[in-house]
Amino acid sequence: MTALNWTRFMQVAPELHPFTLRLGVVFALIGYGTKAGLAPMHTWKPDAYREAPSPAGVLMAVGMLNGALYCILRIHLISKASLGPEFSGDLLLKLGLLSVLIAVPFILIQWNLKRLLAYSSIEHVGIMAVGIGIGGEAGVLGALLHMTYHSLAKPVAFFSAGTLAQLHSSSDFKRMQGGTFNRAPVASALFVIAALMITGSPPFGLFFSEMTILRAGFLGSHATATSIFLAALVVLFCGFAFQVGRLVLGPPRHQADRRVPVPERFDLGMGAAILAAILAIVSAFYLPGPLVALIRAATQVVWGGA
Repeated sequence: MTALNWTRFMQVAPELHPFTLRLGVVFALIGYGTKAGLAPMHTWKPDAYREAPSPAGVLMAVGMLNGALYCILRIHLISKASLGPEFSGDLLLKLGLLSVLIAVPFILIQWNLKRLLAYSSIEHVGIMAVGIGIGGEAGVLGALLHMTYHSLAKPVAFFSAGTLAQLHSSSDFKRMQGGTFNRAPVASALFVIAALMITGSPPFGLFFSEMTILRAGFLGSHATATSIFLAALVVLFCGFAFQVGRLVLGPPRHQADRRVPVPERFDLGMGAAILAAILAIVSAFYLPGPLVALIRAATQVVWGGA
């Protein structure tokens, strides 16, 4: 049984057959990339997110995504030890960049709130993959920081979006009417805060993790890919801001497209959204020392292959 331990794989990595290992890395990226939602294995996410209740959406966007990415990191370490960083690193960079680019048009034309969050998750797992693919200490640190801050920000988005969808009995934009701030000010404000976080707006944590990855890319040997990555992030920010703005602040749509919302009330979902927002906001300015030490130690493991 010890033959399948990660540590055993790392010990024998230099002896692994290069072609067999390359094939294994590709299959592992397809399998775990599907669970993480990396393009082009992402197609399950929008429909699954749309149908899932908010707690299940959080588990998919945080638990499943991070678990799959952890496995990808383990495979990446074995590949680095045997083949060098280029093979798996280049694959992750290309898949990550593809994920970010694929999210662009679908966020711009999106018609459903939960599907919007699905494409946001596809974007963010792409950002993490880009950071790992760029490599270097800064790229890996940025990816792990992004994983941490995304895990804190996305629950705010899901719980507030779930509250808005519950109030309107639908997560379709045309059925939610627009101008939700007038009818559900607390849930709408929480969703705006979540949108600012997950679009990488300062002073929230995802801004700093994205800047760390961009800095690593421009200072390294990936200037062209990083430039495309930066342009996509700008378009995604504008597209997400447009969608959230018309939902929260836009004028109500035609009467035929409306559903009368139930009055906003403080319940478990609202409480979870408020608590998640407090944690995410505090994390932008303070991370506990043990967590910072854990992230830095993980960075050394992934970067140095320890």
